[in-house]
Amino acid sequence: MQGSELAYRPALDGLRGVAVLAVLLYHGGVSWAGGGFLGVEAFFVLSGYLITSLLVAEWLKDGTIHLGNFWARRARRLLPALFALVVVCAVYESVVGVAHAVPDFGADGLSTLLYVGNWHQVWTGNGYFAQAALVSPLQHTWSLAIEEQFYLVWPLAVVAVLTYRQSPRANGNRLGALLAVTSIGAVASAIEMIWIYHGGSGLNRVYYGTDTRAQGLLVGATLAVFLARRTGRARGPGSTSTRAPVPSGHEGWVMTVIGVAGAVGLGVAIAQARGNSGWLYEGGWLAVDVAVVAVIAAATATGTTFSPVRAVLAAWPLRSVGIISYGLYLWHFPLMLWLTSSSTGASGAALLWLRLGASFGAAIVSFFVIEQPVRRRRVRGLALRVLTPAAVSVSLAAVLVAWSAGEAVASVPPPSGGPVQGHQTCSLEVGGPIGRQVYHVCPPVKMLIVGDSIGLTLGMQLGFNDQLFGIASTSDAKLGCGFVDTGQSNEYVNEYGTGYGPPNDLCPDAFSSWRAEERQLHPQALVLEMGYWDELDWRQGGRQVNLGDPSFDREVAQRMRTFVKAVEMPHIPIVLLSVPLVDPPPWPDGSPAPQASPTRHRIINALLQSLAKEYPRTVHYFDISPWVTPGGRFDAYVDGGICRNSDGVHLYVGAFPNLTPTYCGEHLQEAFLAYVRELVLGGDHG
Repeated sequence: MQGSELAYRPALDGLRGVAVLAVLLYHGGVSWAGGGFLGVEAFFVLSGYLITSLLVAEWLKDGTIHLGNFWARRARRLLPALFALVVVCAVYESVVGVAHAVPDFGADGLSTLLYVGNWHQVWTGNGYFAQAALVSPLQHTWSLAIEEQFYLVWPLAVVAVLTYRQSPRANGNRLGALLAVTSIGAVASAIEMIWIYHGGSGLNRVYYGTDTRAQGLLVGATLAVFLARRTGRARGPGSTSTRAPVPSGHEGWVMTVIGVAGAVGLGVAIAQARGNSGWLYEGGWLAVDVAVVAVIAAATATGTTFSPVRAVLAAWPLRSVGIISYGLYLWHFPLMLWLTSSSTGASGAALLWLRLGASFGAAIVSFFVIEQPVRRRRVRGLALRVLTPAAVSVSLAAVLVAWSAGEAVASVPPPSGGPVQGHQTCSLEVGGPIGRQVYHVCPPVKMLIVGDSIGLTLGMQLGFNDQLFGIASTSDAKLGCGFVDTGQSNEYVNEYGTGYGPPNDLCPDAFSSWRAEERQLHPQALVLEMGYWDELDWRQGGRQVNLGDPSFDREVAQRMRTFVKAVEMPHIPIVLLSVPLVDPPPWPDGSPAPQASPTRHRIINALLQSLAKEYPRTVHYFDISPWVTPGGRFDAYVDGGICRNSDGVHLYVGAFPNLTPTYCGEHLQEAFLAYVRELVLGGDHG
């Protein structure tokens, strides 16, 4: 037997339709679908159920499972459309230019093709709950990676359990052993999620991990084995039935109640859940899985009793959406990233309909032009043998081209002024991590740069060949920190939209850490670039606050004073750099992120300027906007050269290990480092 076909259940296609629509509405920014990401969990449960049902049905009929045929069917179903997606995204990343391309897209593409995208997200930390960043159009393929890993490993486990010590004993005993494996595995996965979540490994690890997310797949598998055991145990090998048992009238009503309860529970979860809801990681995912299983059980039960769940899910609109759900899931995410208010001029409902229309159009083309011809073996023989390696080669080539294009920087002339001339060079050991350097301007001024991630990238630009300007710079940035360190900020959170979260764990001790760094390095100037995180929305005491609210403005100003008092040292000038204009990725509904607000930008810099006026002999304010945002507007390019990163926030520094100075960075360096030398060696600092 070449596999076993399950009886077609229209309601299961309808469930696929509900799941993918929930995901689309969530990514489209629909407010009442705040937990629409649970549609992915529904896919996991459904996949576990269907795959296990196929495997067990084949074993019950033939007494064996043809693994090669199983994996070949999965490849024909999944790979063609995925290859097309990777190629299209790679071409897009190659042509948009370095100022708009996703950093390190090549690694995203390669991990997608290898079906390890979920672990790539764990390793790189590019989670849904990270700070503002340009989202990869392939980020959503993490779920496909988990499913593919399941497809590779689970059939081997099923074969091992069902064939272990084969004997004349009843098949039901082997299915009972498999049922124990699936149910215990699901509970173990849920317990592991709780343990890791409370262990401080972060949401990335528990959300993306195959081990922690296996519970959904195994809960679906548990239902499949349970139903197969009820029918297959009595019939044994040779039985071709894969249908659920026909319930009696009483059982039919019970299944109806169970199905309605599951559907209501899933609907409530979709409306109430958020990506960082703690209850999800404390058993909530398992509860959602049980709700989905209840819906599947009701949708697949046969009998004369009317099932409202089955009737709704089997309706033509949902069934049709479910049939193209794979293509919808693949194509909707990059299209929603590319179709924004700024790129289309649309907003609100018009933008949502535009995104949905484009997603459905791409999915329909994918289904009829790419997926079905291969899946239904319309492409076979020599054509298939030629097209398969060609598709793999084209996908890899496109990823490599995009990878190299993302690291390319427009060639620009060096700044005309250059370093200070006419001074004798000197070779000095300045201490700390700097070591011995040859300085073109002597004596060198030791400068410590602190702040957030913008401060990190700005410090790198200021530090390229800083010895040519007589500066010895050291950077000690704390990623994700602002002046405010109490409450939760509403970060832009990638595929999951938005969510409130606490500052980086290092933030509460940042000021004291920088004071300790001062004592160790003995810098002659302290430079601060910070304030971006204070431009976000914050939740404090159960209410939302932001810059522009008088109480929050006063809190930010007070925290600025606390910073000065914490790091102030005699005769050491503190230089506050202006917070540059930012243009981070839009929110899921296409509207601008709040930190891109010009009003908030003006307020944070006005507070920094006021601080300098409050401490005139210690604190100084330096406006970097003429070099990084000339004309008072954001542009990734300045004077034809790349200046800002594609995330719309940070200064461009290239891709590790090929870090590079930029044209705007060199001009800023020339002006600012001269300012610091004059401030230290020629100014009056009390």
